[in-house]
Amino acid sequence: MNKRNSKCANIFVTHRLGAAASADEIYVMENGRFVEQGSHVQLMQKTDGLYRRMFQAQKGMYE
Repeated sequence: MNKRNSKCANIFVTHRLGAAASADEIYVMENGRFVEQGSHVQLMQKTDGLYRRMFQAQKGMYE
């Protein structure tokens, strides 16, 4: 996501994590609760994180 206007917030809901990877802040939900938040880089650094596991499962679609 490009920063075009710092006074504007965009909410983007997706199951395709490759699309979320460029967001400034990512919130991960599981069973209706927020379980993780951070940038793509931060979330990928969590070796046991839900976002990382889901991204790894989908990564063939992004390569």
